[in-house]
Amino acid sequence: MLGLLLVKRTPAPQLETVSQTLPLRDESVSMKDRINLLASILGIIGFLGTIVSWAIDERVALVVSFVLLGASAIAVVGIAVQKRKSRVVIEKVLEEDLWVSSSRRNRLCVDSSFLSRDEGTLLFWILVPGRGEGLRDAPHNRYLFSHQTGEDGDSRHLNAFFLRYSSEETWDFWFSNPEGGMPNDLQRYRLEDRLTAGWHHVQISWNHSKPILSLLFDAGNSLSLTSKNYLPYWPREFDNYVYFGAWVSDYPESYVETKLRQLWICDGYLDATHSEVLRHRLIGRS
Repeated sequence: MLGLLLVKRTPAPQLETVSQTLPLRDESVSMKDRINLLASILGIIGFLGTIVSWAIDERVALVVSFVLLGASAIAVVGIAVQKRKSRVVIEKVLEEDLWVSSSRRNRLCVDSSFLSRDEGTLLFWILVPGRGEGLRDAPHNRYLFSHQTGEDGDSRHLNAFFLRYSSEETWDFWFSNPEGGMPNDLQRYRLEDRLTAGWHHVQISWNHSKPILSLLFDAGNSLSLTSKNYLPYWPREFDNYVYFGAWVSDYPESYVETKLRQLWICDGYLDATHSEVLRHRLIGRS
């Protein structure tokens, strides 16, 4: 059960959010960049060649020069766009280990505005204990994060967005629209618990323009799901906060009873390849 209690508002802690632009790939030049650069060089050489041959046929040389100059400009713009796409802005909400428990009542309240973005990624680490301990001792659902704007008369959660370890020993990533509608194939958003004890990296990415949604544990090496049919059920109205470490109502039994670390929010869609880069080269925890 989700714990149907009256919603208790908890003031947001004063968290220092640091924005930083970080690379998603190695700084070495990619093959695509090399090809674009080569095209630019050839275009410039060709343009200079037309100037030399101007006296032979002025009109032909003029047409060829403009064509080659245009190709060079397109190639240069392509390089610039590719460079821009290879970087994202990351908001670092939490860096150090934080033990979240019902005895401390210290869930994190994070501004929910990131959910309204057409494209974004949520990343964090969670310490998964052995079976039957802490997070995995779940007589009730334990929530890694949660959000909703209320419930209707049928106790359906409106604009829900949550990831939980369920009382049925599954990882449930569920969400709903303003009418409380959830995907018809809801069971595919319920993942069997196959995680080993230890730190695991969680990444949720979405891009509404494609559309595509993904959930990755350890860059998809442990657990993963991808959906292209999620958009009609995505939340469109938002409460003030997304609560990390417990259910919206601050229900004591919903606390994760474990550690969270390095909670980051990105302004772009990151795939499994990007996740590997962030996990190993930027975050530095495996």
